[in-house]
This record gives sequence, structure tokens and C-alpha cells, in this order.
Amino acid sequence: MNTLQVGISTVNVNPPLGSPIIGYYIERYAKGFLDDLEATALALSANGNTVVMVSVDHCLMQKPFIDKCFDKIENTAGIGRDRIFIACTHTHTGPFSDTTEIFFGESKAIVNDYAEFLSQRIADATKLAIADLKPAKM
Repeated sequence: MNTLQVGISTVNVNPPLGSPIIGYYIERYAKGFLDDLEATALALSANGNTVVMVSVDHCLMQKPFIDKCFDKIENTAGIGRDRIFIACTHTHTGPFSDTTEIFFGESKAIVNDYAEFLSQRIADATKLAIADLKPAKM
């Protein structure tokens, strides 16, 4: 009996205008958006076991940030960290967050606020993908 279910979601993770942008080792700040930054989650479930894979448009994510995401996902989506996979696209046109070092004296408050927003949006994407689960065939 096929018990496979698949759910997907995409959420916007654009930073506020004026946020520092990582990459290229020069000072840059968000002035607008050509393409939205997104976090996309894919939930797969079979025989009562659910896993979630999340791809985030971000340059890099360090372990403390990933742990924060795992905690939020466990609390909001009810799935254990051993069933969560998070990766980033390594874009050099995304914002700094507390996942990265500060290079040019960026406002730590702006950087930390975005990291908090980003971790919540990653949890939201996960919760929405699980809510979207529906029968599928492979």
C-alpha cells in the first residue's frame, strides 16, 4: 500500500531595505529586489515518518543559527531535528545575518533582527509544507 505524501511551500525571506548585503568584500546595502529571496520546504511522509528538506536563498549558515532553526521547527511544526535538512543556495546577493561575520561595521541590531526573521520564516516554510502533505506516487 502506497502511503507516500508530499507537501511543498515557499516563503519570502527578503530583508528590509538598507540591510547589509554579503559577498564580494565591498560594502553593499539592499536598495530593491530584482528577484525575491525565498525559503522552500519539501515535506515527505510515508508510514507515519515525516522528513523535511529546506533550501534557503542565503550565503551561508553556521551551526548556532541552524540549531535556532531546528528549535523553532520542533516547536512550531512538531518534527524532530533528526528529520530536518537545511541547506542554503550560497547567494552573494543576500543579507548578512548572525549566521555570518560582520565585515564593514554593519548594525548588529539589523543583522540580528534579520536572523530572527529568517529563522522564523524557515520554521514557517516547514510548517506550511507539512500542512500541504497530500498523497503522491513515486
